[in-house]
Amino acid sequence: MAFLYVVELAGVVLFFYAAVTQVVIPLWKNTPLFPFFRRKRQLEVRITEARGAVEEADLEQSLKRTEAEAARRRPRGRQSTTGSGAGDVQSN
Repeated sequence: MAFLYVVELAGVVLFFYAAVTQVVIPLWKNTPLFPFFRRKRQLEVRITEARGAVEEADLEQSLKRTEAEAARRRPRGRQSTTGSGAGDVQSN
């Protein structure tokens, strides 16, 4: 009989702990309910963001390599075409 009382008491304590941490605190902080189940989704979002950052870094490196190759192939006397064009010529 004492064993059943301990098990019942443990169940009640776990229920109240879950109710407080998954419902009461999120309501108090104005955050989504049941954050325990949202942990996986948060990790998936972080993984997606990290993959995007890696892809962006790869594209930046590719851009730098391409710009360096273009500068290497460009004739020495020719300037970069990134200027506005008409305003680049100076008159005396």
